[in-house]
Amino acid sequence: VIQNRFDGSQDFLKNWVEYKHGFGNLAGEFWLGLEKVYYLTNQKLYELRIEMEGQNRQEASASFSVFTIGPEYEGYRISTLGTFRGSAGDSLSYHAGQKFSTLDMDNDEWKEGSCAIEHGGAWWYKECDKSNLNGKYVSSADESNSQSIYWISFKGPNAPLYKTRMMIRPLPASRPLDYGKARALADNSKQPKSDMNPRIKNPKSSYDMARARAPYRYDDNVHPDAFFPNYA
Repeated sequence: VIQNRFDGSQDFLKNWVEYKHGFGNLAGEFWLGLEKVYYLTNQKLYELRIEMEGQNRQEASASFSVFTIGPEYEGYRISTLGTFRGSAGDSLSYHAGQKFSTLDMDNDEWKEGSCAIEHGGAWWYKECDKSNLNGKYVSSADESNSQSIYWISFKGPNAPLYKTRMMIRPLPASRPLDYGKARALADNSKQPKSDMNPRIKNPKSSYDMARARAPYRYDDNVHPDAFFPNYA
């Protein structure tokens, strides 16, 4: 679980450093942290599932077959977003490729102002949003405004959500090996055990390797359809 909201006990109006490292209580409301999500989603392929609850306890969900974000120097942008399925409608694909923005870090495309300030939250804002899951928690529809928690394709922008949960889990199939590594492993498997080279531990951790060369990077030259590979 990378985000959990259900009663408004945790303030989500936080700055960049807090969203980077995470905040809240894992037993209650919390944000796991962008750096942790980046680390996890660049180790193997993960899918994203978002569960939400609106008025009258009506529940809905949105799942994306692949989800990765880039490193901090890329603004933790949504670097890969897979195909959508679910009952809530798709209010995240609009944000694919966008950098994360907070009150003190304006990475959106809105030239007239800051989406994070205007919408009272932190998100992968564009110009500005179709979802705002880190917005202000309100306890009734009468308090709803542009700063509340919403998922536009589920009840619209004026219907606040009272519960949201964002979860990621690794896909069953691991990431395929690149050709060179696969060939080397095949060649080694044919040698007698006594002739095989000793296993040398890479001095760089897998985390450092992911930071150095994230495997699923956003590229401005890539056609938008590349954000939606069908892994389902």
